[in-house]
Amino acid sequence: ALWNTVMFSALYVPLVMIFSFAVALVLNRGVRGQALFRVLYFLPVVSSPTAVGLLWIWIYSEDNGALNAILGVFGVESIKWLGAKMVLWSVVIANVWGAIGEGMIIFLAGLQAIPKEHYEVARLDGAGFWQRLRFVTLPAMAPSLFFQAVLATIHAFQAFDYIYILTRTGNGNSSFPTLVFSIYREGFRFFRMGDAAAQAVVLTGIILAFTWVYFRMQKRWGAT
Repeated sequence: ALWNTVMFSALYVPLVMIFSFAVALVLNRGVRGQALFRVLYFLPVVSSPTAVGLLWIWIYSEDNGALNAILGVFGVESIKWLGAKMVLWSVVIANVWGAIGEGMIIFLAGLQAIPKEHYEVARLDGAGFWQRLRFVTLPAMAPSLFFQAVLATIHAFQAFDYIYILTRTGNGNSSFPTLVFSIYREGFRFFRMGDAAAQAVVLTGIILAFTWVYFRMQKRWGAT
């Protein structure tokens, strides 16, 4: 369960950061219908995880799922998305989809706080889009990036709802058990409260350790 949690976090955290930042960059450019897009991207955050999880089960269904139906149009055979080989990626995609809206709001607030004069000066110096992103946007966004990285890491190690709905099997087990799922199974399925409490202490220690590392790195990021 701990190894599954580490693998899940290693994929979840960077993907959430990248996609949330990309969406925030697009919306910050003043696209038409910006308010509507903000609502649509934030909608998964406030939606019921149970209802959304059941929808993902239908999407991932091997026999009549929407994803395999689309692939079938191109002659691709059905894929067992929740099988042993693909379950990690399937769970990560569902969780990233549900978390992009939260990161987008944080990044969008940081982008709108950057003075426009900085970009105007960079344009006058001949800086292109990627140069402005590297030398203007990213340094100014360091506090927001730092904050979102901490939140995403905590959320990754605490992931439970989508994992429970998508991967649960008989007898209270899971095809992809994570640390929080193991705590739930030991404590509320088999009533081994001592084991569940011990795992919860380990989880708390891991989250505290990662948070301490992030805070040690904040000076290097310029996120003071």
